[in-house]
Amino acid sequence: MRVSICLCVLIIWFPVHGQRQLSTKSKKATELYYQADNYRVRGQYRMALDLLKQAIQKDKNFHEAHFRIAVIQKAKGELDEAEASFQKVIQLNDGIMPQVILNYQNCIFKRMSTVKPWKMQTSLHNIIRAL
Repeated sequence: MRVSICLCVLIIWFPVHGQRQLSTKSKKATELYYQADNYRVRGQYRMALDLLKQAIQKDKNFHEAHFRIAVIQKAKGELDEAEASFQKVIQLNDGIMPQVILNYQNCIFKRMSTVKPWKMQTSLHNIIRAL
């Protein structure tokens, strides 16, 4: 009986408190963000990007939406765009988000074989500056 009650409490509590707080106060931007994430996990990147861009129009400082755009760009192989998007997230974020730095670093290392050495030095400098 106790186990059933505990499970019921957890089932009710988790959806309400399980999601972390986003950086935006805009309900519409939040709604668009979650819709975009549903498309992203299904690999429907174009629709996800459109929704994320709409979310950013509602709140230009919505760094989670900028981060999702960078992740999608990286997944699509658009590494120059992804690097710029990761830099935007780092500029917007008050504290360092480890997942941003790791994804940014991964994006840059994917480009190592195709980028001129002097441009790579600039990219690596940006990572170090972000730390």
